[in-house]
Amino acid sequence: TSAAVSMSGGVGALSGSIGVSLSESKVGAGNLGDRAHTTVATVVGSHLDALGDVRVQATADEDHHVQVAAASVAVAIGIGVGLAGAGLDAVIENHSTVEAIVNNSSIYADGDLTVRTDSRTTVDDSIGGGSTGNTMVGTATSVGLGAIAISASLLEADVQNASRAHITASEAEVIEALRNLDVDADADVDLTDLNGVGVTLGVGVVAATGGGLNITLTVANDVTAKIDMASRTDRVYAGGNLTVDAYESVTMTSDIANTSLAAAPIGLAIGAAVMVSRHSSAVTATVADVAASAGDDILIVAKSDLNIDRADSTGVTMGTVATTVNTSTAQANATVQAVIQNAQVAATDQLDVLSTYDATVRASTLGVSAGLGAIGAMIATIEAGKGTSNDSQVTIENKSDLRGVGITLQSEIIADLFAKTTAGGGGGGAATCAVSNLYDSPTAANRVADGAATTAH
Repeated sequence: TSAAVSMSGGVGALSGSIGVSLSESKVGAGNLGDRAHTTVATVVGSHLDALGDVRVQATADEDHHVQVAAASVAVAIGIGVGLAGAGLDAVIENHSTVEAIVNNSSIYADGDLTVRTDSRTTVDDSIGGGSTGNTMVGTATSVGLGAIAISASLLEADVQNASRAHITASEAEVIEALRNLDVDADADVDLTDLNGVGVTLGVGVVAATGGGLNITLTVANDVTAKIDMASRTDRVYAGGNLTVDAYESVTMTSDIANTSLAAAPIGLAIGAAVMVSRHSSAVTATVADVAASAGDDILIVAKSDLNIDRADSTGVTMGTVATTVNTSTAQANATVQAVIQNAQVAATDQLDVLSTYDATVRASTLGVSAGLGAIGAMIATIEAGKGTSNDSQVTIENKSDLRGVGITLQSEIIADLFAKTTAGGGGGGAATCAVSNLYDSPTAANRVADGAATTAH
């Protein structure tokens, strides 16, 4: 938090004030293959024989609580000029790898065998156990015969976690659980109630104000649950249910409000509010190069639940000449896949292979521009789906053989999208526009390659 106050008086008085606040909160760095922050549970080159359960689990919890503020006030008494500037920059990065790996090992469990990862990341503005309501606040106030006030606020939250639960082998191994066998990779991201407020005020005979806010939220996780042995004759068996489950849950809620006011006979007010939320994770469940069987059901499922509940921008400008531009953009571009490659998969009861991308996305803008000359542009955009490849896909290939009493292959897209834009203008002459763009182009597909077999009996 920063604050600056300046005051001067007399003929030809000049008063200048600048307030700047910078904040960083970072966990990990680097790309997905080379992470500085890792949480790992491994069983490598081993033989485990348990009378009860075997559990290989890795869990990582990262929390970022962020609040930043900057204020600047400049007052020039008499015949003078006041200059005030406020700047905010908050950067939150979370690049974490969580792995539970069984590699080149034989395991026999009389009970359950569980290989599981849990990656949980939270970014919010709760400080000291509660939220005060605003993640960032920037204000600039200038008073004088001539007054200039400028504020700029930026917040970027970038989450790119890897959550990987794998059973793999490059040589002949046997994995057996007399009850249930679960390979689960889970990632949970909450970017909640992140918001910004900006106010710029210029008071004088001649005044110019400019205010801008930008919040960008990005989630691009890599979530994989996998059984991949050396060959399709290597045995993985569960006496009960066998589950390979890759699951992601993402919530993003954010809004910004910007006000720019030039209170003067000759006044120029300019404002911009930009809100961006992006989701581009990869969620994959894979069974490959193995003879997998279960005494009950087999479930191979990949699912991503996305909720961009709020991506809102609001801007108000008032002056002799007033201009405001507000944009809100929300993008849902994840890839979700359930894959069986070169495998024999046999369930005594039901065999389900499922891929689901469930996206609820909201984006809205509201803007008002008032003055003798008022110009405003409000744009809300939602983009769902890449449009060039399948967003949700089930793939059966390399002569895989699937057997069960019932077999379900299902890829699914659930898209609930809504964009809203409101624009207002008033004064001697006003020109405003409101544009809502909605691009809904996700694709779901089931792909069963030549040579693959499915037998329901």
